[in-house]
Amino acid sequence: MTSTQDIHVSHNVTEFIDDTIASLEIDKMNIGLGVANPYTVDFFSKLSAGKVNDVFYQLSQEIKKNAAQEMIRQFLSHLPKLKELPFNRLAVGVDSSYLRVWVEMNEYNESWERDLYLAEAFVNSKSGSVGLQLDVFIIEKEDNFSIPSGYQLLYPSK
Repeated sequence: MTSTQDIHVSHNVTEFIDDTIASLEIDKMNIGLGVANPYTVDFFSKLSAGKVNDVFYQLSQEIKKNAAQEMIRQFLSHLPKLKELPFNRLAVGVDSSYLRVWVEMNEYNESWERDLYLAEAFVNSKSGSVGLQLDVFIIEKEDNFSIPSGYQLLYPSK
């Protein structure tokens, strides 16, 4: 006896498979026409060559990149909204397990330092499953440090 739930699950699975096949057909056509993006070409080249570990590594890097972008968005959204930000520069860098946020404050501001660390704690409490941890590093403008190599300047934008 088939239940309504079984029919619904079966319909969802069938729909998923149809959508996947349609996406693969589009990728196949784009590769054949030479208009596929390099990521897609590289992905299918590795897959067809049996380089499964390379494919998984590529996918894990893509997942990490998307997770880092979401973590940055969450971090910035948990900072108080002010007319003027109390920091000069904000840069980020990603390594194997950390999303590092480098903040240069205009001058020491205990309230903003607390807000930065609270935003860090919030993001870390939500991101345990992605394999990245946010790490905030705060300096003052008068320290005159350069942004570490490998970091991308987010504020002010270039």
